[in-house]
Amino acid sequence: MMRKFAGALLLCATVLTALSADAAPSPQWRKAIGARTIRLWVDAQLMDELVLNARARIDVTWLPRSLMRLLDRDSSAEDWVITALSNYYTSRKEAAERMRGHDVLALRYRAEKNWNFDPTALTVDGYRVTSEDLLGNASIRVVGGLPSGTEGTLLVRVPSLKGGRRVRFALGPNSVDLEAPAR
Repeated sequence: MMRKFAGALLLCATVLTALSADAAPSPQWRKAIGARTIRLWVDAQLMDELVLNARARIDVTWLPRSLMRLLDRDSSAEDWVITALSNYYTSRKEAAERMRGHDVLALRYRAEKNWNFDPTALTVDGYRVTSEDLLGNASIRVVGGLPSGTEGTLLVRVPSLKGGRRVRFALGPNSVDLEAPAR
């Protein structure tokens, strides 16, 4: 009897773990991320809603420190969001100093054709991203010459953006504007 109970308990724990790992973000997170995300097409011809000959697609998401309060209340955010927000709270003093006065941008990209991805060509309201602004482990960054179908997420540190105004993101001649929500 005890063995059946332990087996059933183990099965329930396994199912619950699997379900929670695959759980979709809550409506609050979908709304928060949607309001802070803009799509940038690289070398594309745009005709209304039709996109032709795009070399790459980049979803640029602004993740201000203020989203940590939402994460404290609702931990159902996607993994890349949690990873990005963890840059604000680090135990290393030099890393914490590095983030003072800065926000995190998540660049979720997909190469539609062969593409040479240079994140230091990105400008945010005139600020040009430098190699020192790239967050995370340099050995696992997927940049440079990318074959078609390559997908990834790159985290970038930029000077704090002001909520409630328009922010311009540009990668070479390609640019988009995000109407940044109030923090």
